Amino acid sequence: MAGRAFRGVEIVEARHVMDPAAPERVPASSAGEGPQRLWVPLLSGTERVGVLGVSVQRGSEAAALLAGRLASLVSLLLISKRPYSDSYARLVRARPMTLPAEVLGNLLPPEGFADDRVVVSAALEPAYEVGGDAYDYAIDGDTLHVSIFDAMGHDTAAGLTATIAIGSARTSRRQGTNLPATSEAIDAAIAEQSTGRFATGVLADLDLRTGRLAWVNRGHYPPLVIRGGQQVATLTSVPDPPMGLGLDLSTGLLHYQLEPGDRLLFYTDGIIEAQSPNGELFGLELWSRSASCSTLATCGWGAARAMTMSRAPAWSRIPTTTLSPAASQNDTPDRSRLSRPVLRCKAP
Repeated sequence: MAGRAFRGVEIVEARHVMDPAAPERVPASSAGEGPQRLWVPLLSGTERVGVLGVSVQRGSEAAALLAGRLASLVSLLLISKRPYSDSYARLVRARPMTLPAEVLGNLLPPEGFADDRVVVSAALEPAYEVGGDAYDYAIDGDTLHVSIFDAMGHDTAAGLTATIAIGSARTSRRQGTNLPATSEAIDAAIAEQSTGRFATGVLADLDLRTGRLAWVNRGHYPPLVIRGGQQVATLTSVPDPPMGLGLDLSTGLLHYQLEPGDRLLFYTDGIIEAQSPNGELFGLELWSRSASCSTLATCGWGAARAMTMSRAPAWSRIPTTTLSPAASQNDTPDRSRLSRPVLRCKAP
């Protein structure tokens, strides 16, 4: 039931209450009276933080409303204290993280963001073994900045290269630097700090008023455009050189017009080179077809790093978009991602 509330982002009523503080079962009355449990998702904006279990008296009309308000307060407490708590970090982990995953995990923005104009969703999996893959995004007035990076290698040096790329991109972006110049700043920063290392990437800006997309491709896989459940475009171009090699730009800034409801997909080689336990290649075609749906659940596939951006139609409510590429061959699906806390309380 807790998982259902988490996945569906809705309050779920349980048929009976199991209080972890008391091992005995508390039965519900056959007359529709007595206690029941409400599982309430904990949200910070569109980020799903966890689930709250509240024991209430059955038949209370205000129970769901009050439980929702309590969940909002608990979410605020968790989010505000999370950066300072090792207890929370231990709670959501099933096993130790690699050093690159530890570094990047504290650097990346939340996996989801949404307002009435755009929806952003991202995933890095297996969460405990991230190498040099990273993403970043930020809202600045009527502009959404998006970037994805894939640093050379899968070791700690790859994680450091990705960290330099994100740091340099943010510094340039916050100074109002345009996309080509930002990519050149990243190129110079990587070359200065990491001899022989490089990173591919796509840096993009979306005008939220018009849907006009501008981007620079530095040796990376081209983004895909999904419209009406079908892939309608691959934003191919002659890519500029990867960042860190000190080579000049040739193609520079590119443009594309997105329509309301379009979904723009960014990804790294972990997606298309992923393999099932029997060696079947995931591939770009299956990735595109799966990502055209609202949910991607292909359990048993290899490492996956992806980011999706959906331009929300002005006439509809924001769509719920969950992008969950699966675990690696060595991880069971339920342990590939960081878990979320499940909290329980009993109303007086």
